[in-house]
This record gives sequence, structure tokens and C-alpha cells, in this order.
Amino acid sequence: MKKPVRPIFVKLLLSYSMVSFLPLALVWFSLLLWGRGFAVQQGEQRAERGILELSGNIDAALGGFLALARSLADDPIVQESIRGSQAEWTPDQELALYSALYRGIGSHLHTIDITLTSMDGMQRHTTGVLAEDYDFRNYQNRLGIPDGVLSGNPGYSLGIRQGAGLSIWVGLPGGVLILDIHHAALNSYVDSSPFRDLYLVDRRGFAIFDLLRPQQITGFSDEPQLGIVFSPEVMRQPEADLLVHRRDLEAGRISLVGLTDLAPAFQSLSELLAVGLWLMVAAGILTVIISIRISRSISRPIHRIVTAMAGGNQGPKRIQELRVGTNTAGVETPRDELDYLMVHYNRMVGTIDQLIVQIRQEERALREAERRALQAWVNPHFLYNTLGSIKSMAKLGQGQVVADMITELGKILRFAITDTGGMVTVQQSMAQIRSYLRIQKMRYQDRIVFSEYVDARLLELLVPKLLIQPLVENAILHGVEATPEPVEISVRVEVAGPEEESVQIIVENTTPPALGPVREAAPEQDTEAGAGMGFENVRRRVQAVYGDAGRVEFFRGDLRTQARIIIPRRANLQPTEEGNG
Repeated sequence: MKKPVRPIFVKLLLSYSMVSFLPLALVWFSLLLWGRGFAVQQGEQRAERGILELSGNIDAALGGFLALARSLADDPIVQESIRGSQAEWTPDQELALYSALYRGIGSHLHTIDITLTSMDGMQRHTTGVLAEDYDFRNYQNRLGIPDGVLSGNPGYSLGIRQGAGLSIWVGLPGGVLILDIHHAALNSYVDSSPFRDLYLVDRRGFAIFDLLRPQQITGFSDEPQLGIVFSPEVMRQPEADLLVHRRDLEAGRISLVGLTDLAPAFQSLSELLAVGLWLMVAAGILTVIISIRISRSISRPIHRIVTAMAGGNQGPKRIQELRVGTNTAGVETPRDELDYLMVHYNRMVGTIDQLIVQIRQEERALREAERRALQAWVNPHFLYNTLGSIKSMAKLGQGQVVADMITELGKILRFAITDTGGMVTVQQSMAQIRSYLRIQKMRYQDRIVFSEYVDARLLELLVPKLLIQPLVENAILHGVEATPEPVEISVRVEVAGPEEESVQIIVENTTPPALGPVREAAPEQDTEAGAGMGFENVRRRVQAVYGDAGRVEFFRGDLRTQARIIIPRRANLQPTEEGNG
């Protein structure tokens, strides 16, 4: 048997899954779609902050070293040291010179060296080892002096002296002062940088100094990305996993270039995505299991209530084997609102069952009362006259006529007392009317001329039992018995309405009418109380069965009286087999 669909279970399952699993899935897919872009953006921002901070620190350090170099260059002892021949110097002069130099160097003893040299190379003094590139006796070395130094402007050069990353040049009368800055002076700034590679680049001298690997000699051919110093760009991304940032220092033609490797960030992102995928799968499975349990704990009681409410043909029924908490449903210890709902639903169903039993008992009593009323409906006057006619015919020896009258009377009585649920078909009702009229014709002979017409589509239409007969009785009572002339009585059952949505039942006779309007005009003329009561019974029953959709109308002319019952057409009603006679 196919299990019924439980939409509430599916909805609850989807809701719990979306609330718990969807955010994690959204985060994972967001990382998958935009993670690399986010890593690039974060790397770019970090590199921008790093190179800005690093260039500021280097500029500040260079400013301090430039002030030191200028201070020493203004010292008369330093200026005197490059005049004349070095061989002419006395030990006292030498001591005074180096005292002045070391006093100026101060705490930078291990991070800078100072060299003094004359333009002809005859005077050379240094706090370290004299570099060959500073021997100006070789004219070629003089070409390495930065532009503007001899005219009084400071200059900068990179990597001329071994172990020195950056050199500051200050002009002296007849020579220069060179302050060599060792790599150690920049270590505190460089070590904390976010860059894979970090370079100082001389844009004019085409010199490069590797700040992270000072012993390594690097050229533009070794690192083509350093070409950024010759462009207006300050940042570029030549490769998917590489960022290049550049910032020009205040030290003239020197630029700081940092290269950021994004490959570790991408690798971390891949690992995070892999871990996230496993977590998402595990969370998804766990979410489904928990969601199923929670959803079932809610949907099962509701489904049991709905199933019990459906109940099939028997209507709502109790929830069987209902337990609330650790107790039966009869104990007032429900765990939650759904338990309360099931307990009170069972109580409601119990109350409904009691009411149904009571209503059924009342319906049976009502049907019994209706059956007895229908049995008592047969007009005693009609029975008296019929029995009198049978007696007269019997005395005259007309046995066949007596037999026919008794047969028709039996059909009428059986139709009246048979339990048909209050409704019969038009065909059954017309058969009963024909039996009634046969008896009346045996009494009145040719004074009754009867005709009928029933639309074949309406033969199985259900109508209230004995709905038409009271009108026929009135036609005979106030027509045939009121005149010795023949009376035409016709009964028509036909479809009416622009869309054939109604049925009209017309009873018509050709004598002065004595139905409702006549009773109102001259009630004392009505000697048959049953006639008025029968007509009023028709009106009330039409109103009770069909409400505002049914009505009874009367028309009286000079020669004909017409009673019309209009009811809705109910093609979906099925006829009964009872009451056919």
C-alpha cells in the first residue's frame, strides 16, 4: 500500500535543514566562488599597508643618517682631513679625526661606516675597510659619484661597498664623505614585512639591493618584476599568485619594491575548502538525521490526528493506543502542546460520538413519526367513500370492479406506509397518483378527465413523498365534487428555467378553484378541513426541503385553476426502489 504523502513532514524537514545546513553551505560556496578574490584583496591591502609602513621607516632612518652625515661634513676637523697629503698627518691629527668620527657615529658603530676621501685619492680615511670603489686615484671610480654631490646636494647609491646596502654621499671641499649603511640597520623594519621579496632599486644607477638576502647579487634579468620602477604604476599583478608593490623613497632616485606571494594564501584556501566540504557533508548528514527526528516528533502526532479526523466512511475516530508521556491518554500529564491536542481531540471525538448517537436516535424517532403521519394522511373521507363504493359494487355483484378498487387501495396504502426515507422518484409518485385517480374514476365515472405529461429526463428525479397528491385531492374536492359537469385534471412535470435548472410540477383543473386564495376569500365554504391542511403541508414541506430555492404558486382564471410547485433540478440524486407498489 502506498504511503500517504505528509507535506508537513517535508516542510518541517526542509525548514530545519535550511536553517542549520544552508548557512554553512552558503559560506562554503561563497569561499569557493569569491575566496580567491578575497585572498587577493586581503593580500593587496596587507602589502599596501606593509610597503607604506616600511618606506616610512626607511625614510625616517635615512633622514637621521643624512643629518649625521651633514653634521660630520660640517666639522672643521673632517674638512681638514682631506687636504694635503696623508703622509703629512701627525698622530694627534689622526686621533682627533677619528675621535670626531666615532663620536658622531655613537650608537651606530656596528651598522654604519664612514669614509672620507679627496678627489685625487691622496687622502683616504675610513672607520671600516676602505672599499676599492672609493679609491679615487682610479679616475673610473670618480664616475660613480652620484650626480649633484660635488655641487653640495646629498646623493645616494646602492650596494657599492660589500655589506652595505645603501650609501649616503655628502660633498666636502675637495672631496666627499660617504656614509655606508649596513643591512643590520634595516633589519628591525625588514624582518616583519609581509613580502616574499623586498628590494631597494636605484632607478638611475640601475642598481638593486636585496633587503631580505643581502649577500645575494640580483639584477633586473633575475627579477623582471622590478621593471615596475620604470613605469607610473605603484601596483601590478603580473601573475595570478603574485602582487608587486612599489613606493619611491624620499632619498632621491631610490624605490622600494615588494613582491607578495599569494600561493600560500591560495593553498590555505584550498585546504579550508576541503575541510569545509567534509564538515558540510558531515553537518548535512547530522542535520538530516536530527531534522528527521524533530520533524517526525511534530508531524507524526499531527498525521495521526489528521488520519483520525478523516476516519473514512465512519467519520472522525479516536486516536488508538494514544500515550502521553509515560502515561495513558486518560492521565493529565501531557508533555507538550501536541500531546494536549491529541488528548483533547480524543475527548472531542468522544463528545461527537455521543452527539451522533443522540442525533441518530432522534432521526429514527423523527422518521417513525413521519411514517405514522404519512400513514395517517390518507383522508378518512376518501377511505369512507371508497369503502362505501366497494360495498355498493359488491351488492351489485360487480366483483371485478370491487377487486380492482381493493387492489388500487392496497397500492395507495402500501405507498403511504412504506419507509422510503422521505423521498421518492417522480415515476413512483405518478404511479401512486394514477392508483388514486383510478379509484376516484370508479366513483365519479366520466366526470373525471385526467391527463399527464412527465419529461422523460425527470422520471428518476427525487421529490418529497406525497408532494403532488394533496394538490390532486384539492382539484377533485373543489372541482369534481363542486359541479356535476366533467372536470379536466392534468398533471405536468417539466423542466423550466433559462438553463433548465429548475423543475415545475403543475396541477390544473377546469372548475372554479377552491385552493388557498378561495379559502382566504370564503373559508366557511371549505367543508373539508383536510384540504386546507394538505395544501399548507405542501407549502411547508417545499420550504423545509428546498429552502428559498423552492416555492408554491397559484393562478386562478375564469375557467381554470393552476397550482405550480417549482423546485431546483437535482440530477445527481439517485432514485429509490421503494414505493413502486
